[in-house]
Amino acid sequence: MGAGVSTEGAPLTRVKCKNNLGVLFDPKAEEAFRAAATGPEDELSVPWPEVDAYVKTRDERWRDPKHVLFQNLKQFRVARVEIEKIANEKIKGTIREIPWRDGDACQQRGLAGKPAASLDALYAIANLACKVYQVILTDICKGGPPLNLAPLKGRARAEEKARNEYADKTAPCYSWLFDITRGAALCQTEDALVSLYKALEADDRVDIVRTKNRFAPPLFNGYQDILMNVAVKVENVKHLCELQIHLMPM
Repeated sequence: MGAGVSTEGAPLTRVKCKNNLGVLFDPKAEEAFRAAATGPEDELSVPWPEVDAYVKTRDERWRDPKHVLFQNLKQFRVARVEIEKIANEKIKGTIREIPWRDGDACQQRGLAGKPAASLDALYAIANLACKVYQVILTDICKGGPPLNLAPLKGRARAEEKARNEYADKTAPCYSWLFDITRGAALCQTEDALVSLYKALEADDRVDIVRTKNRFAPPLFNGYQDILMNVAVKVENVKHLCELQIHLMPM
């Protein structure tokens, strides 16, 4: 846990702790967070006094955003060098040919076919879509890469994301949440990852709406994966789901 640049007095969620501290939010801090946190699993938070007490016993410098930034920059450099080394050994190049697709004009719709105007409308279709998504992804990944299907995104986090990140987009803000239904595929080789992508392209039960090929180029810290939004049909409406495809040696 840690203070970093957080607003003093406000409870901290795991996401805020991780965002504030980055690499300093290590297994020891994670364990302390879990021990002190309360609330639903996807919305766990720790009261500020407990965060403050932990920082005092762990490292007072965590209060200084400059110190936190410096430590993260150092670790990013180390991580980037290591990731680039692994990438040079494991990637032949075909993975970088997966095209980027811009689906930013798409909006989530409710069961009536109109842009989702509330979380209730969005979750009503997401609860149905997650079952369809699970069946399709399980079929596609059968005998291939392991699949990790997450529970629906927590409503509190979804509300926060919609209002903070999509308030300036065409209303309603909830219609821009593409990661309520989500999952990840864990590929051991480049060939397996490319094969999975091609299987998704060929399956008429899903539409690939957006693809971010973060192998070409990697993120600033060296991180590399494929981040996709795929649409599955629920009744007469298509619902966008998130799929992350990881190359495990990375």
